[in-house]
Amino acid sequence: MWQRLIKKIDSLNELSRLQKILLIIALLGFIFSLFYNIYYLPKKEKIQNLQKEIEQLDQEIVRYEAIARKEKDLERILIQRRIFLQKVQEMLPTEKEIPVLLNHISKLGRSQGLKIIKFVPTAEIEKNYYHEIPIQVEMITTFPKVFLFFNDLLNLPRIVDLSNAEFIPQEKNKILVKCNLKTFKYTGIELKSSKR
Repeated sequence: MWQRLIKKIDSLNELSRLQKILLIIALLGFIFSLFYNIYYLPKKEKIQNLQKEIEQLDQEIVRYEAIARKEKDLERILIQRRIFLQKVQEMLPTEKEIPVLLNHISKLGRSQGLKIIKFVPTAEIEKNYYHEIPIQVEMITTFPKVFLFFNDLLNLPRIVDLSNAEFIPQEKNKILVKCNLKTFKYTGIELKSSKR
C-alpha cells in the first residue's frame, strides 16, 4: 500500500507544471466541496432553523405581553367597577334597608317639627339594576322648617329625589306641602329587553 502511494507520488513529478496546478485546484475544490457539504450546509440550516424559532418566540413574547397588558387593564377596570358598585350600593339601599330608610325619612320630618299627614310609598318602578320607589308626602309646616327638611334629605347618604313640590298657604303662617319623593332600591338585576 505504501509502495503504491510512493509510486503515485513519483508519477506526480512527471506531470507538467500546468497539470500540477490543475490537480491542486481540483484537490482544493474537492476539499472545499467536502467542507461545504459536510460542515457548512448543516450548520447554515441549523442557524436558519434557530433564527425561525427565535422569530416565533419573539412573536409569542409580543402576543403574551399584549395579553398581559390586557389582563392588567381588565384587572384595573374590574377594580374600578367594584369600587363603583360599592358606591352604588352605599347610595341605593337594598330590599331589607328600604323600611329603615322610609322610617328614617319620616322621623327626620317629625324632628324638624313637620306634621306629616300623608307618607305613602307607592308601587315600585322596575329599572335596570334598580327599582324606583315613589313616595307621596303631605305635611303641614312653615317655610323654614320644610326647607330644613329638604336640606336634610339632600344630605342623606342614600339617594332621595324630590319632585313636584306644591305649597298651599294655611292659617297662622303654616303651609300645606304636597310633594313626591323618590328613593331607589338596588337589585343588581338587568331587565330583559323585549326586543331580541
